[in-house]
Order: sequence, then C-alpha cells, then structure tokens
Amino acid sequence: FCREYLAALAAGVTVAPLDPTAPEAELLWSVATLGLTHVLSDGGEVVELLSGRRGGVNDGSPGGCRGRASHPSVVPLAKPADAEVAAHIAAVVSTRGSTGPPRLVPFSERQLLRSAETLMRHFNLSSTDRAYFPGALHRVDAQVAILAGLLSGGSLVAVSGFDMRTAWPEVEESGATWMNLAPAMVMGLAEAPVPSESILSRVRFVRVAGAPLRRGAHRDFWQRTGISLVETYTLTEAAGAVASNPLSLAGRRPGSVGWPVGVQVRIVDTLGCPLPIGKVGRIQVRGATVISHYLSYGLRRPPVPAVDDEGWLTTGDIGSESRQGYLFVAGREADLDAGDEAPRAGREIGAAERSGQVPCGTPASPLRAAAFRP
Repeated sequence: FCREYLAALAAGVTVAPLDPTAPEAELLWSVATLGLTHVLSDGGEVVELLSGRRGGVNDGSPGGCRGRASHPSVVPLAKPADAEVAAHIAAVVSTRGSTGPPRLVPFSERQLLRSAETLMRHFNLSSTDRAYFPGALHRVDAQVAILAGLLSGGSLVAVSGFDMRTAWPEVEESGATWMNLAPAMVMGLAEAPVPSESILSRVRFVRVAGAPLRRGAHRDFWQRTGISLVETYTLTEAAGAVASNPLSLAGRRPGSVGWPVGVQVRIVDTLGCPLPIGKVGRIQVRGATVISHYLSYGLRRPPVPAVDDEGWLTTGDIGSESRQGYLFVAGREADLDAGDEAPRAGREIGAAERSGQVPCGTPASPLRAAAFRP
C-alpha cells in the first residue's frame, strides 16, 4: 500500500484508497462510482477495469468511456463543471457518512504535504525515528502520518491488522520509536503483557487518532506500559490533524485533544456566532489543509461547497475551549445542549461511527490497496 500510494502521488495519479473492511457490495459500488481505471489489491495484483461496457459515461474524451467502470453513476473526476476543483486532485477519500450521506473528499498534493509537515514539526520527527502503523491505512490521517514519518527522513513499518498478542514483539523487532494507534488498540495493549525494557527506552510516544479515548485510558496505559499517550483530534476534511496534545508531559491534558495544529478552530452557536470560553457549541475549522468543496456523486453534478463564505467548515462535532487554548470534544451535534458547560473530559459519543478503524484482530481483506485513475 505504502509503495503504490507514494508511487501514485509521485506520478501525478489520483489515488482513492478503499476501506478493506467494507462489504463487497460497498467496494464494488465505490469502484464504479469513483470512475476508477485500475485497482491494486494485496499481493501486488493489478486489475484493469475494461472499457466499452454498458453504462459507461462518455465524458467527451477520445474513446468515450475508455478505462472507466461500467456503471451509470460513474463520476469522472475532471469535468467542465468542476475542472477548477478537480484539476489538482492527488487523493480522494470517501467519508462514512456518520453525519449525513457519504461524501467524496478531494485533496491536493500541497494539502497532504502541508498536513504532513505540520505533524513532522509537532512531533519533532527526524531521520532517527521509525513509525509503527498497524491496521487501516485507507484513512487520510494515516496516510498523512506516513508521509510525515518519511518526509522527516525516517522510516516506518506497516502491518496488516492489529493483534495485541503480537504488537509488542513487532515493535521490538522493527525498532520503532513511535506508534500510531486507534483508541481500541490502546485499550488492548493496556491489557497485554508489559513491553520489554528496550521498547520502553526507545519508544518516545504513542499517537492516538480516530476517536476519543475513554476516561482513565491514559492512566491505565501509562501504568501498564510506561509509555505516554498523545491524544489528537483528526478530521477527514482537514487532511488529518486538527488538534494535538504536545509532546511534553507537563503540557498534556487527559480528556482534551490538545491545541489546534496547522488550522484555526473556533466554537460557535447554532447561528454561527462565536461562543465565550468554556461554552459548548459546534466546532468549526479553517485553514490551508481544509477542503473547500466535496466532489459530487451522480452524473455531471457540480462540486458541493464545504465551507462558508469566510472559509469555516462545520465539523459535525461539538466541544469547547479552555482559557489555556485546549480543545475538548464532547460528542456530535445531536448532543448539543445550549446550557451545557465545558466538559471536563471527552466522551465517546459517536466514537464507533467516527473512528473508521479496523477492529482489533480483524483480518486483512484482499482489497486493502489503492485504486487509481489517470
């Protein structure tokens, strides 16, 4: 996955990573709807989607629907209606639709690299670092973290699936200096055998992304492993990281997702007006890594704006900010109560919907790979 993903970016090919845990019908629908020309599967197999099948869309190019999947709702990513948006698309990610219908989120190479550089600086990554990535790589946050590890001059080890019984031996053998984990993986390792002294002396931190940590997870993991957790807040539409706790132990706040990194964050009421410090409201983000439009499903429909006139994107999450600038995520917009005070710790409301992570022990699918179109 990593090799072909990097090759596609370097070649200027649009890449659309697919969720390997999705049902077969959903994968086939994604292949058709995205207008893919090639699918790369585990083991390096390349499947070329043949041309000339019924249902293909003629987008005006020579040969009509040449190279496109045969489905009446296929959407070529570069059309006259959305040529400006699609002109520099490096990657397309499909959201799971926890706050509405699934959406196609496009990223430019500049957005991906800028987000990766932000992570690289925030975590002080260097050529001596090696990252450990288990589980799902189809999420843009994982892809940006991979780019951050490589841009620093360092290296990474990616394993398919996660098993708490083999995780520490894999970290030991690989020589990893930091780990990128989902909350479910963190809680699994909190019950696994204690890591070796060499791991404790080498692993600098564990980055947690994808969903909120349950209350007490920091304490349980620290007491079991002696390795500190850095909790973060990620969003697909922002190319990954929105906020992160600092590396320094003194600066971290359990229950908080930390300070904004690389983007602006604000809390607003239902009318979009900024709220005072400590009040719970809608979380909005703005910045260079935040997308401006979604790509549309369906035939020749224009892109859908993702931000307001001032560039703010509503995340669908609710939360508050402390006077020190720490962000607390309280849940989804459906849980919003205008009278609430700032939560003292993040809750797991909607965590399963938002994580998109591979459950512990889930075997790899033959479709964990990138799907390309020129």
